[in-house]
Formats: sequence, structure tokens, C-alpha cells
Amino acid sequence: MRSASAVALADAAASYFTGRPGGIIYWDHDLFGSYAVRGSNQGGRIYPEWPNELTPLPRAIGASRWIVVTEALRLEACTYGAPLEPEWIPNALPDLAGGASSADLAEFASQEDLAPGRAVLLNPVRIFGVKGVDWAIRFLAALRQVCGESDQPMPYLLVFGALDEDEAYGRSLRALVAERRLPGGVRGPPGSHRAGGRRSGPGGGTEVRPRTKGQRGRQRRAQA
Repeated sequence: MRSASAVALADAAASYFTGRPGGIIYWDHDLFGSYAVRGSNQGGRIYPEWPNELTPLPRAIGASRWIVVTEALRLEACTYGAPLEPEWIPNALPDLAGGASSADLAEFASQEDLAPGRAVLLNPVRIFGVKGVDWAIRFLAALRQVCGESDQPMPYLLVFGALDEDEAYGRSLRALVAERRLPGGVRGPPGSHRAGGRRSGPGGGTEVRPRTKGQRGRQRRAQA
């Protein structure tokens, strides 16, 4: 799970923090048991289900701490036999109590060509089979009947990530969108973990990274 470079960094940190205050924070949101990404050719797991003798585990270097983001990960990490005891600290999420302003929402809807009055469902994940984007698409398709019965507009589904990251899975998502007759309702929004340009979304839409306010201002001045 950690490469030779991680071992070298740990060695350097151990040397540096000898007799000095400080240490390393090891932060994990996936461990061997949960990181189930599979190879595109043979379909097997890329990583083993358990660490082995070649796996560098977190060390007790200075004031180091090993942090995982769920209790389930902490329990799994405790079985690894590492010299550092894992601690569970949940991800820190921003306070959205105030919500976005109506102007911000209108600007986002305009950038993404979203029709007014339609709800937006977010699926902020990378496009791997284990992330379950196909389930989100099936859920959206199931909402069609509910929306029809209640005379409500169908929501959009905005999916993060890039279809070319797992091409076979990306093709299956396109086929599923077509099968469930959802073109246009499934979009790839800005904010993918990969850098920019244009990128096709599962529903055949095109993701365009939005310009910043400074870029829009410069464009208006250039056009003037």
C-alpha cells in the first residue's frame, strides 16, 4: 500500500525528529480491506486484502499519529500489528448551514445549462466500479415514475470524475444511461479531481471547467 519512497521518507523523518519536537501524521481514508479497485485486464484486486512483510506500516516517529476516518477502518488497522496505534478522527466537513446565495445558484445553473426548478443530485466520486455510479443512475431512473405521479420535474444527476479513468466502466455507464433513457439528465460537472478542458459526461453532456470571475471580466474587456 505504501511504496519504497514512503519507506525512504519515514527513514528521513526518523532521523530528523530524533531529539526534535514534532512528528508525522499518517492519514488513511482507505485500507487494504476497503480499497477494492480492480485491474482492467484480469479483474483481480490491485492491492491484496491484507498487508504482508513487504508492506511498510506507520512508525512511531517522534510525536507521530496514525489517523483513519471511520471506526471500521480503525478496527481493521488495529489488526495490522503496526507499532503506532490508529485513531479515529472523522473527516472535517464545512458548515453549510447558511447555504449558497441565490445569485451563486443561478450562476452555477447558467454555467451548467440547468433548467430552473429542477433539483440537483450530486454524486461526488471518481468513476470506478466500486464507487457505485451505476446505482446512482438506476436511482435517477427510478425517480422518473415518482416524479411523474407527483407532477414534479426530474432532477439532474451531476457526477464528478472522468470517464477515461476506468474506460470499461465508463462505457457501461453510457450504455446504462441510454438504456434507461436519461440522456441530458446525467452530467459531468466541473470540479473533477483531474485537471480540466472538456470531458464527456455519462449522459453525453460536456463538462467545461467554469471560468473564474477574473477570467470572465478579462473576456468582457477584450470583447469591448
